[in-house]
Amino acid sequence: PNLGGLTVNAAVSLGEATAGRDAAINGQYRSGPLYVGIAYEKISGGPVATDGDSLTNLGVIYDFGFIKPALYLARAEVGGGQRSNDAASIAATVPLGRGSAYLVYGRFDPEGNDNLQRKVGAGYGYPLSKRTNLYADVGHAREDGKTNNTAYGVGIKHTF
Repeated sequence: PNLGGLTVNAAVSLGEATAGRDAAINGQYRSGPLYVGIAYEKISGGPVATDGDSLTNLGVIYDFGFIKPALYLARAEVGGGQRSNDAASIAATVPLGRGSAYLVYGRFDPEGNDNLQRKVGAGYGYPLSKRTNLYADVGHAREDGKTNNTAYGVGIKHTF
């Protein structure tokens, strides 16, 4: 049920001989221009390589009307819960003409590796109808000790 904008979901898989039990819970709060979502998932009783692995996510969006900023934070405990990977991104969407422009910066920092990853992206979406959208995107990624990459995308997206 929706309690004043708050919803909560929970799920459990019983696991099998080759996989552990996966349990998760999430909560979302949506009221007016504010959205906040938080989720937690953990694997237990499985093979040593994944027993204790978990994922925590937090996302916040606020629609000011002229700009919609978003923040996303995540932490994954991996390798049997022995190492952590942290991710964060900040983004903004701005109405521009009939469409909207967006900009995002993301960072991924896996523990135990010297390969910090940073990504920046920008784009524009233009609605042709309620379900069809034209888009153009560009993104650039850098990873310590590796080749930098730039990607471009243009297309039409239709939602069924």
